[in-house]
Amino acid sequence: MEVTTSAYSESATSVLQKAFAFDREGQEFQAIEYYKKALSMGLKGDDLLSAHVCLGSSYRAIGEYEKAKYILLEGLFHFPKSTALKTFLYLVQYNREQAKDAVEGLLKLLVDTTRDKDILKYKDSLNNYAKNLDRQF
Repeated sequence: MEVTTSAYSESATSVLQKAFAFDREGQEFQAIEYYKKALSMGLKGDDLLSAHVCLGSSYRAIGEYEKAKYILLEGLFHFPKSTALKTFLYLVQYNREQAKDAVEGLLKLLVDTTRDKDILKYKDSLNNYAKNLDRQF
């Protein structure tokens, strides 16, 4: 489906909102076209971050793992500390049969971002296991 431009000028944010609506309805193919259009129109800040996360997630959902990886990495270029982008990138790694890298990344992210006392009690062990997933101790 090609996204057409109407007689009036739409804002990048309104196009992004349309993408979100399609995404919520499970219409990833339509959402993808609107995410791409919104990105091309010059989103900024949280909208730019959300568009990268959601476009990457939508590509992942339809099995376009290379495109998902590319968009998520592009997002991380702009937002290197984004835990959402990192999380979706680890999911893509899993789908690309890079399960070890995915679990390692997710474990590190969990340990670095949680406030759960039960997990933090084992922070050092979990970090060690993340680096040595296949090692038997």
